[in-house]
Amino acid sequence: MITEPVQLPLPFLPGLLAHHRAVLVEVASGSWQRRAACRDGRPDDWFPEDEQDGSAAFEPRRVCGGCPVARQCLSWALLADEQGIWGGTTGTERDAILADLGSGLPLGRVPATEALAA
Repeated sequence: MITEPVQLPLPFLPGLLAHHRAVLVEVASGSWQRRAACRDGRPDDWFPEDEQDGSAAFEPRRVCGGCPVARQCLSWALLADEQGIWGGTTGTERDAILADLGSGLPLGRVPATEALAA
């Protein structure tokens, strides 16, 4: 879990269209981490051994659901290829989001990205 502003890494993500990357970078930029609802939580909660285990992911997803910066967090995780629960999504869910974006679907039409297109 990131609690301090850092330079946004831009790993090579095959298939991520340039305009999608530009939107994600814009959304993820800034010092959003300081406003994250998880900033004082236990980091291990956001990195469950089995993130597909609904009971292990329930509490982090609940916190993310009320977080004022979930949109920025999801953008960060998509760009940085993070593991664990970020922006209310698991790594598997983010892989599916990236695959959908890579196929040309616009932000906002891909599940969990509606707020990113705003």
